[in-house]
Amino acid sequence: MTQASICTIGDEILIGQIVDTNSSHISRALEGTGIKVTRMLSIGDDHDEIVGNLTHELEINDIVISTGGLGPTRDDITKAALAEMSGSKGYVEHQEQLKVIHGILSARGLDVLDTNKAQAMVPDTCDVIVNRKGTAPIMVFRFPKERFGHPATLYAMPGVPFETLGALPEVMEDIKAHNNLEDIFHKCIMVAGLAESALAELIGQWEDNLPDDIHLAYLPNQLTGVRLRLSAYGVFQGRHPRKRYRNPVPGHRNDPQRRRIMHRRQDQFPDYLRTRFIGVLPRKRDLICHSSEGKSPRGPAFPDR
Repeated sequence: MTQASICTIGDEILIGQIVDTNSSHISRALEGTGIKVTRMLSIGDDHDEIVGNLTHELEINDIVISTGGLGPTRDDITKAALAEMSGSKGYVEHQEQLKVIHGILSARGLDVLDTNKAQAMVPDTCDVIVNRKGTAPIMVFRFPKERFGHPATLYAMPGVPFETLGALPEVMEDIKAHNNLEDIFHKCIMVAGLAESALAELIGQWEDNLPDDIHLAYLPNQLTGVRLRLSAYGVFQGRHPRKRYRNPVPGHRNDPQRRRIMHRRQDQFPDYLRTRFIGVLPRKRDLICHSSEGKSPRGPAFPDR
């Protein structure tokens, strides 16, 4: 299936000055589109590091999305690195992005400087998605099969989260138009009152018998319990997995293993966590577990998700 890597560029991330929120937003958008994210990488403001790392990511992925390093100041060097990577022979002015730049700065009562106008200059090797929230356009570099052994595309996005989120829908539409998309399926089940190791021992045989194309992950939390996440990539061919597997979906109310977990171990719960597990309701990509008993003066037995 189509695979992607997300690369954030900027020393401010590596030194812990800011928190990278862009990667999580981009990852959720890619997964929702049917693209498997294989890696997330942070790169400093160094020309050779940018070229070397982005080249490597393009060698092993179909799509690379980078954020950062596209500002108007001298420390923003991503554009020059991408021009070198793509074999650009020069820059061209993107008129529509230049109009956006004039509009944004005029609305703020600011003069349009040469450094601002330079942001509308892009390598002659890229397509452009106009950034309507900021001054740096999204540059799209499409590499032929001969370059990396497979067709590959690099999307260079601005690092400001407000701008990244604003441009993300158009980037996703471009990805949909140029790639074969497959199903990605995640379901989560919350289990309360069991430690991660005890739960793993209890459902070990069931886990061993899962189909090869389904992966189970344990995500413990001291407050909410253990979240079990079932994941499958590119195996359903447009059909819901319940239609593919005739046995009960793991975690569904008809799954006998789930009933055993909840009823056999209920007597081991602390008093304030002793609940009667009554259902699992689908909501988007999660399964939400609800309880009807076990409330105490300290509040509900556990959260409803």
